[in-house]
Amino acid sequence: MAQVIKRVGSYSLIVGIILLVILFILIGIEWIIRIRDKSLLYWFKSIWQTIQIRGFLKQSQVVQKTTNNGQQQANVINSVIESFNEAVSGSIVDIKKNTIIVMIPIPKTQQSQAILGSIQSQIKDEIASKNSKYYFSQPLRVGKNLCITGNRK
Repeated sequence: MAQVIKRVGSYSLIVGIILLVILFILIGIEWIIRIRDKSLLYWFKSIWQTIQIRGFLKQSQVVQKTTNNGQQQANVINSVIESFNEAVSGSIVDIKKNTIIVMIPIPKTQQSQAILGSIQSQIKDEIASKNSKYYFSQPLRVGKNLCITGNRK
């Protein structure tokens, strides 16, 4: 039995190391491409603005629900908001020397899509305020994503 546990542990270690090597190779390839284009700084800006836009898009609404006898209260998360947050958590900002592309996945439910539709101008203003040297297009639907592109002035 101890022999089997030892083998499983060593296999898990090998698989973990292989996954880390693959991750480092992919990051290395991205860095090489960015360094060749002289835009490693833009890569870091892309990561930072991706984190910021995800935080900006996140909606929060907690509803207090009381049971019939009035004694127990529970916090209930709105499923529409939850669906919206799940979709926009995959948002990406890609900054390159002359262009910026913002991709926001469109939520699946109609109510969640309505939330996204109501804040499109705010999203564009938020991106434009962080990148004043770029002109931005109106948000366009490209497949299952909302796409905003910016070109250097």
